[in-house]
Amino acid sequence: QWAAYQKAVKDDAHRRMADNYQTARAAFVKEGLLAARTAMAEGRYAEAQQLVVDKLEPLYAKAAGMADALYQYQLAQAQEQLRAAERDGAQSRTLIFGLLAAAAGIGIL
Repeated sequence: QWAAYQKAVKDDAHRRMADNYQTARAAFVKEGLLAARTAMAEGRYAEAQQLVVDKLEPLYAKAAGMADALYQYQLAQAQEQLRAAERDGAQSRTLIFGLLAAAAGIGIL
């Protein structure tokens, strides 16, 4: 899914945010989740707990923050696209009504 998402990235600012999120998430998984899981599986519970506090939680916060920034960027882009579509629709309606009025005025309709 991530590869498909990356193909949809259209500008440099979006690409930087996506790349930063991907890097932060990879660190969260490798240095946090997997390291803590390995320690737990090997019975090193105190180390696992320390990894959760020192690595997992801060790395999660960073990745979540980057995910939120990416979401906010996408939301702003979607809102702008909606506004543009609404403007285009209003212009199209105005043009159509104008053409209909002109056609009626010259007796075509």
